[in-house]
Amino acid sequence: MIACVTEREWDTLTAIERAFLVNAMEMDILPGVFGDLTEAEQTLPLHDLADVLLSIKV
Repeated sequence: MIACVTEREWDTLTAIERAFLVNAMEMDILPGVFGDLTEAEQTLPLHDLADVLLSIKV
């Protein structure tokens, strides 16, 4: 869990949103996110992943 996010907020996030948040804190957002995604999620179009990133409101 990320310090700026409550456990309740964390539990409402999708796995992709969590990957973006974790990797944003690690300073390697895109390479790190791909490593945290499932194989199916890794094949999503980049604009779909960008939409997820832009929708995160914490």
